[in-house]
Amino acid sequence: MLKISETMTKGTDQGGGVGSLSMSTDFCADSLRSTPEKFFHRHSPESQVDAHPPRKARFYKCVCVCDKKHECTSKPISNTMVQGIEKLKRARAAFQAGRMVKESFRQSQLEALVRMLAEHECDFVDALCRDLHKPRFETVVTELILVKNEALYAINNLSKWMEPQRVERNLATSLDECMVVSEPLGVVLVVGAWCSPIQLCLVPLVGAIAAGNCVIINPSETSSHTAELLHRLIPSYLDNECYHVLLASTSDLPEIAAARTLTPISLVLGGKNPCYVDQHCDIATAARRIAWARFQNAGQSAVAPDYILCHTEAKAQLLQALRCALMHFYGSDPRESRSFGRMVNAENFARVRDMLGKSGKVVVGGQVNEAEKYIAPTILTDVVEMDPIMQQEVLGPVLPILTSLMVVMPFGGVGASGMGSYHGRSSFDTFSHRKSCLLRGTRIECVTYLRYPPYEDRNLSLMTWASTLSNKMPRMEGPYPSVKSWIVEEVKGSELAPPGQSALLMPPRSSSDLLGCLLCAYFCDPSQ
Repeated sequence: MLKISETMTKGTDQGGGVGSLSMSTDFCADSLRSTPEKFFHRHSPESQVDAHPPRKARFYKCVCVCDKKHECTSKPISNTMVQGIEKLKRARAAFQAGRMVKESFRQSQLEALVRMLAEHECDFVDALCRDLHKPRFETVVTELILVKNEALYAINNLSKWMEPQRVERNLATSLDECMVVSEPLGVVLVVGAWCSPIQLCLVPLVGAIAAGNCVIINPSETSSHTAELLHRLIPSYLDNECYHVLLASTSDLPEIAAARTLTPISLVLGGKNPCYVDQHCDIATAARRIAWARFQNAGQSAVAPDYILCHTEAKAQLLQALRCALMHFYGSDPRESRSFGRMVNAENFARVRDMLGKSGKVVVGGQVNEAEKYIAPTILTDVVEMDPIMQQEVLGPVLPILTSLMVVMPFGGVGASGMGSYHGRSSFDTFSHRKSCLLRGTRIECVTYLRYPPYEDRNLSLMTWASTLSNKMPRMEGPYPSVKSWIVEEVKGSELAPPGQSALLMPPRSSSDLLGCLLCAYFCDPSQ
């Protein structure tokens, strides 16, 4: 019989397809360590026997040829693996047929994704409530609107992105036409995380669709209700040959997804994300922003501030401001607040609870309820660098405070051809990190306060109006006038101003009027 572990790659080989894969009803999974080395050979389309056994460091499984009389003690290949392999074969065939080449196809798939989010908002809200006890406000603002905007932005800019980019010519190419063309990689595997299970699956999906790839999505099994919902909805809206959802466990996934060749990979990894607060900043505003970012979704966010590095002179004032912010957000008993979530499962609850008991001193919160997987919003002081909470990502509603006195033409390929590119500017980009920076003043706090708990339907309506992109949004190719005109027309047609008038021209007598004025301040030249 033939024992094999299937392989999958996210890139393309030299022929434009995806890494080799074959399947038979006689196949069963086998581990590298338990197979006699004399039976090993590389898994290739021709399945030719290699006389030399592979090194165990190679990141793919191998084929073991056994005598049929020899009893196989390996576990049979699981149904999940069979389904994954079949979906991979269908995605490969769709990519090789060029189904996603046309811009119109990509646009239609992105529009269908936006439609899915709009038509099933209540289903997504319910699934995240069951997985994470996530409030509707947080689901809409941090998951659904974010994905919808990503898709609308891609729709509005796809034509421009697909255009070849002209490059400078040198003496040798002075009579030639030189350009860089963006080509799809092939079949992309998106492995979602549980902390933001909708956006961490669908935002990468938007980019992969826009670039013309086929996609297999593997939602986290930890957020099981959201994973089941994606598995049910996506086939009803997106092309069934190009886009698939695979409900595979972490034990099955390596057997399906191990790449045969060097394959481009993008990873979102955890880490420590500090906030620095000194004595010169607006302490009250800083406390509201930090408390909102740390404790929304019960602290289960990869981008939440992991700890505060606070100037010693600002510590007492900051602690008082954080107490006030938490009282305003969640009341005197956050356990009863509809605006506060729960730990995703018992394992994560136990991990955060154990860190809490071994790190620093609790000055706010600290209450836990194992039956509800509840951990109160907690602030720690007297934390030192060697405490357990400083040695790993928190992913829970705990905020340590530390004090301090003070506070930097491409050449390459994909798949079998390698990964990445270099030469000229591409070498600079390959060895550089494009660091994103955002400087936000305090003058717009009267708008951003709408995101803070306690959550209200009125604030959600305003946030939805202010945050959602529109297909009517003009491209920002010129300076301010076109954008300013668009905002004026949008506000005139909304409920923020009486018929025939503009909220931008009216005194800000309410939060609605003020929202229109500040939108103008965002996009328009202050001198106009």
